[in-house]
Amino acid sequence: MEAIRALLISIWLLSPAIFLLLDLRSGRADQAGRGLNLRSRLIAASVAINWVVFAVLLIRSQTLYGSISSTSVLTHVLLVSSCLGVLNAKNWRLLLANAVLVTLWVTIAYAPAHWMANSGSGTVRINGQRTHATVYFGHPTDSEAVALVDIPGAEGYFLNLGSERVKLATNREFVHLSGGIWVFKSLRRMNFSEPLSPMEANQFQFRIATPDGRVIVVQF
Repeated sequence: MEAIRALLISIWLLSPAIFLLLDLRSGRADQAGRGLNLRSRLIAASVAINWVVFAVLLIRSQTLYGSISSTSVLTHVLLVSSCLGVLNAKNWRLLLANAVLVTLWVTIAYAPAHWMANSGSGTVRINGQRTHATVYFGHPTDSEAVALVDIPGAEGYFLNLGSERVKLATNREFVHLSGGIWVFKSLRRMNFSEPLSPMEANQFQFRIATPDGRVIVVQF
């Protein structure tokens, strides 16, 4: 299974370059007396630059020379250019090349700082009474994890497990999707604050004072 998974991931990563080569090969075959369409040339050039930059940044992020999954103005520009390529491509090869680039940028560059997977029910108490809550986990960096405790009928909280700090979460900050949630603001850019001190020493828990005077305890 691991070999099949590695093969599928490799095809996914390489497919923009494969579709681009197929398009260039088709363009040479159709060039008889007409030349390549200017729009197609521009989109093909955009795909080439986009994929090369993506490959360089991906390789760099996996080494000591870069931070994994970091985004910048450059990644925003390249994602937008891929979206425009999908809208403007006149043949299936360039359309698919740009569509795959969109999935690559969203999944590899953006998802780590915005996607939180459903990890099931957590042990949560409000004023000492156990309550149902769903816990989501995200990993904005390799060395840091952030959890979201979503409590029905109450405000949720983001928990930074590295710094052991908390942040109030409103429903306007995220959207529920299949298997997890997508947080609109990057988890790396959230401002966390100190929770209440734990009741017992040497116990990994978060005690949070809510705006209405209740105390939420999240136990890990």
